[in-house]
Amino acid sequence: MLLDQNELNELTLLIKKQFGLDLSDYAKSSLQRRFHHLCVLNGLTSKLQLFEFIKKQSSKNSLVEKITVSTTEMFRDPSFWTFLREDILKTLGEKEHVTIWHSACSSGEEIVSMAILLQETGLADKTKLLGTDINACLLKKAEKATYAERKLILYKNNYSKASGKENFDAYFELDEQKQFTFKEDLLKNTGFSVFDLVHNQSTMKFDMILCRNVLIYFNADLQSRVLQKLCNCLNPGGFLALGKNESILKSKPYSRLIPYQPVENIYRVY
Repeated sequence: MLLDQNELNELTLLIKKQFGLDLSDYAKSSLQRRFHHLCVLNGLTSKLQLFEFIKKQSSKNSLVEKITVSTTEMFRDPSFWTFLREDILKTLGEKEHVTIWHSACSSGEEIVSMAILLQETGLADKTKLLGTDINACLLKKAEKATYAERKLILYKNNYSKASGKENFDAYFELDEQKQFTFKEDLLKNTGFSVFDLVHNQSTMKFDMILCRNVLIYFNADLQSRVLQKLCNCLNPGGFLALGKNESILKSKPYSRLIPYQPVENIYRVY
């Protein structure tokens, strides 16, 4: 079931009024897919059923968990992580202290990947990591850093392709529930916080921000506002990493961003 434009507007208005979650500037095609997926998963076959399902959600967190996209994996796009290891982290390593923000970090695989790189490059003790997401349930998973064993082969392969040279098995422990948990020491300098990129403001400054595969869910106006927000949170000379399928529009608000590694969609702010 696909909603037409009027129905989509009606539903986003309902969600804003009942839960305070404003989806009006999200890309319409993305919202269509999310609501369709929601209907398929829950056996909803009519607009009325969908609207009633939304109304019955117990909280904003409950709704966010059902409609937000969560697609992530460790060392996703290995060439990106290789470039971080061989170039950007060497540059950041010249600083006395380093701060890195993983925006929309989902269940934390990206943060664990970064923590491993920091340990292997000798930067772990002087680097603070922050992971944020709009989905509080996913953040709890990120804090635990526990994942299903079935993902292990993929993550090991990605690590190897990302120029990993250490024993990957040494970073985690397997349990009887067919899960593997990364050791606490790996994330000792990591904090997590609920943060809505669309509506929240941050006064913190970072040397690198990763906001990968997020902007594709926003319309052009919202993309511009979020990019401006991210630029304002970067220290001079800081790096911004976007997803490979995302592009920065050439407009004045973020003209300070200079392409640093176009293939990996990494920019530097001046």
